[in-house]
Amino acid sequence: YREYGRKWQKTDKGKANDQRKGFKRRVRKNRVNTLTIEEWENILEAYDYRCAYCDVEFNCKLLPEKDHVIPISKGGHNTKENIVPACKSCNCKKHDKLLDDDYKRSILRLHMR
Repeated sequence: YREYGRKWQKTDKGKANDQRKGFKRRVRKNRVNTLTIEEWENILEAYDYRCAYCDVEFNCKLLPEKDHVIPISKGGHNTKENIVPACKSCNCKKHDKLLDDDYKRSILRLHMR
């Protein structure tokens, strides 16, 4: 089994797999994680306890989720500048996509008030 693994790692697919693993490891290692509970509360307050994308109001049945404007998988960080409140539906729809610039500016403008 080890011999098969060594041969596979020398193939194009094996090399690509190793590169992907290395990239993900570097992203995790270099991630900045400075968001505090107080900052999260301030973000929720700035958005009036509503989803940044669909404007639905959060309540005890519909809880807010932290959405990364720039996804962690694309180099984003867990910081107040990169987090917006989102409902589960919008957060799942956005997944790890980047927003277009106009939409991102409008969200960040609201976020910085």
